[in-house]
Amino acid sequence: MRALRCTGWFLCAVLAALTGCGGSGTTDKLLDEAVRDGIVTGRGSGAGEGWLEVELTLPRTDHLIITIPVGLRFTSRIAGLQDVMIARTVMLIFPGGAAPQRQTARVEIYCVQRFREFPSPGAEYQLPAFPLESTDPTRRLAEGLAGSSADRDSRQLAIWLVSEGFLHMPRARVAQRFDHGLAGQLAA
Repeated sequence: MRALRCTGWFLCAVLAALTGCGGSGTTDKLLDEAVRDGIVTGRGSGAGEGWLEVELTLPRTDHLIITIPVGLRFTSRIAGLQDVMIARTVMLIFPGGAAPQRQTARVEIYCVQRFREFPSPGAEYQLPAFPLESTDPTRRLAEGLAGSSADRDSRQLAIWLVSEGFLHMPRARVAQRFDHGLAGQLAA
């Protein structure tokens, strides 16, 4: 049976019940916990503007539901490339069966460092082993934007305003940072 990808909690619960992945023997794990505990391996790679492809491997035959929560941050393996943050919670359901089980999901992301390079298709990202603190303002903003109907560019700008600390800077300092950052990008 093929692994399933879900984006809504209710839909995932229904699918888990229908596929037998919600009863006893099923484990629910956050991605960072599953990575830290050695349960799954994998990688993230750029999949076009605003998207990350996450590939996970479960080397066991277990039923497992992995949640990739909004606000979880993936670190670039390339110096100078922006880190990314998950924009909407995604659940991956491994239904059990022959090992290893593999799952690939395309997930929406935000870039986190405005003046670094944008992720290119295929750019490599590390699976996170530790979540951001629940009080991290960028994570909290991403959680708030998860249900927003605002366009993608507006949501991305809001993330940069918070992650770069622009909201706490005088207007002249923000303008200076943008001038310096844009000059560096144009020179490259």
